[in-house]
Amino acid sequence: MISAFTRMQGPMKVAVCAPEKSVGYWDLARMQFGSATTMSLHRSHGVVLRAVSAGDGTVGVVPLPEDGESDPWWTHLAVDQENVPRVIARLPFVQDRDAWFEDMGAMALAPIDHQDSGDDISLIVIAADPQISRARLHRQMTASGISGRIISAVGKGGDHAEWLHLVEVDGFIAPDDKRLGDFIKACDGDVERVIRIGGYAVPVHIGEDDKGH
Repeated sequence: MISAFTRMQGPMKVAVCAPEKSVGYWDLARMQFGSATTMSLHRSHGVVLRAVSAGDGTVGVVPLPEDGESDPWWTHLAVDQENVPRVIARLPFVQDRDAWFEDMGAMALAPIDHQDSGDDISLIVIAADPQISRARLHRQMTASGISGRIISAVGKGGDHAEWLHLVEVDGFIAPDDKRLGDFIKACDGDVERVIRIGGYAVPVHIGEDDKGH
């Protein structure tokens, strides 16, 4: 995560999206990036995404995805354009179950690609025919060697012409990962494309047994 941030150009700024629990998300970002970092608070994820795309050293912080959202932020990352934000970290990186943030989490976004840390979760978006079920997508993922979980889905386009499925994949997915092509082929036309939208190093978990040692 540190190496990802150091690849950004210029002084870092943080734009925080907090539609609810604004103090909690602000403090979560402050805890991660430090009191000396310039920060701004926004209700709309669109404002945060535009700030990150501007390429002026801004990192975005957005709430974790939830199923059932009508316009989730992650769908705006599933495009092939210059300076599109990518997920580069999950916050907090050190997760203490006794900490004030134990029931909150966020993703950090930047216009740089996710790099392999050796212990990662990758995020992909599957654009699929609305008739294909989650169960079938899971079966085809498994058959293609992709171990993952669909954590959210939303219909897009007129009459929901396609469904976008957000998937957490165990391990690092490279741009040329053969498994993605195998998966699309196995779906026999029901999946139009798969887009990598980033990923993060698996957070460190601390519990009572870890304290005092």
